This record gives sequence, C-alpha cells and structure tokens, in this order.
Amino acid sequence: MANLTLQHGAWQLARLSTKLGLIGGLGLVMLLGSFMFYLSTLLPLKQKVNEVKHTLASAALAQTASSNVKPPLVSNAPDDITAIKQLLPQAASLHKSLALIDQAATKQNLALSRGDYKFSKAKQSQISDGFYLSKYEIVLPVAGQYAQIRQFIAQVLQLQPALALSDIKMTRDNSLSPNIEARLVFVLYLQSEVM
Repeated sequence: MANLTLQHGAWQLARLSTKLGLIGGLGLVMLLGSFMFYLSTLLPLKQKVNEVKHTLASAALAQTASSNVKPPLVSNAPDDITAIKQLLPQAASLHKSLALIDQAATKQNLALSRGDYKFSKAKQSQISDGFYLSKYEIVLPVAGQYAQIRQFIAQVLQLQPALALSDIKMTRDNSLSPNIEARLVFVLYLQSEVM
C-alpha cells in the first residue's frame, strides 16, 4: 500500500513538473529552499533573540529591584526652582543672549539683517515668591544652505539652554537651488522682576 502511495506521489509530481515547465519548476524549488532556510536558520535565530531579550529584561528588572535608589515620588520644589534660576538668564542680560545668536550666525556665514523681537509681559507666570518667568520671542529671517541653517539652529540651542525653537518655515525657489529661505522663531525664557 505504501508503495502505491509513493508511486502516486511521484506520478503527481511528474505531472506537476510538466505543467509548470522549467521556469515554474525552478520557482517551486526556490520557494521550497527558502522555506527550508527559514525553518533551519532564521527560526532558531529568532528564538535565540527572544531568549536574549527576555534575559536582559529579567536582569534589568532584578537590578532595579535590588538597588536601593528609588525615584522620588514628589520633586524637591525649592531645588528645582534654584536650578531653573541658574539656567535662565536675567532680563537685564538680554543683549548677551542676542549676541550669542549673532555669533552663531556669523560662524555659519549667515547674515541676520533684521529680526522681529517681542517681549511678552502678558504671558508672565510666577514660579515662586519674587521669581517670574517671562518670554521673549525672536523671529529671524535667514537665507543660506540647509546645512548652514541646521548647524546655526543647533549651535544657538546649545549655547543658550533657555532658548527654544518654537517654529520654523523653510522655502526654496526651485528644487535645484541649494539656498533656502527660512523663518525661524525662537523663544527665550527669562527670569524677571515683578512688573
């Protein structure tokens, strides 16, 4: 009986190979080879990767559980305010912050011919007794190559941690032009006196 089943299988395979032709037969062999490669090589590797991930996750969980350092549930507000005060420039030293922006532009060979500046007194918020946070918005039109503008933004943000890029709009005359016209909106956070 087994011999008959084997002969029937061989007959079906011969019939299928004549229907598929040479190209179809090669495709079927490649498909079966790919499946065998997946089962013999990729599936065991996938299982090993999952085991390593599980081991690493278990080790990280064990390390976190064994350490005595626990994150504070409530932040230490006076220390946080002191850190913010040290980070933010005084409103009186605004010219120094603007000079840092100009230096970064000069370093990237960008000309800041004009800019719009707006001090927001209405958006002031009191952080603690005698400490107010103010916002100074700086709008700069800049023209240059993309890499120059990107480096300028990175340098400005690195030089002045109290500065944030709130908006950017870039345009180009055509897709072949290397120069870009950008409108950058920075916000400088300052500590100020009661107004």
